Amino acid sequence: KKWSAQDGSLQYPLDDGLWTGNEPEQKVSGTVISYEQAIWYPSISLMASYKLNRKFGVSFASSISPYIWAQTIDTHFMRSVRFYDILGGGFCYGFDVYIDYMFSKQLSFFVDGGYKAITNLNGNTSSSGTGIDDGTLIIDEGYGSEMETNRLYFMIGVKIKLSN
Repeated sequence: KKWSAQDGSLQYPLDDGLWTGNEPEQKVSGTVISYEQAIWYPSISLMASYKLNRKFGVSFASSISPYIWAQTIDTHFMRSVRFYDILGGGFCYGFDVYIDYMFSKQLSFFVDGGYKAITNLNGNTSSSGTGIDDGTLIIDEGYGSEMETNRLYFMIGVKIKLSN
């Protein structure tokens, strides 16, 4: 995954580092923050499919992943700092329901929905400056990184079979 924040305003705590909500606001333009995330999770899945009749079919699937590994790069251009997180451990689980209706041998309509969760993913945070430097990352003692995510999804579509 990759996205960026553009335009808007900045609002950072003053010298004592405590957030109050009354910090001065500074208008900015252009790309302010970019964020990249890669998550790897080998998983074990179980799927059951059933043909209700010649036209309708339904499938149920579930999956688990007992170990997850993730990396993130969070670049704050206005502050000239980049944060790099390496996370490991955690647990991922999910389920999926898939229903299809065949109009013909070449054309079918489907509905797909499900849920996926990642929990208890923890790691270390390092940082460095942006721009031209030696690329040395400094491990930020006293800080760590955590990730939890819940994703609910729903799709509808058409499948076209191009050959027999």
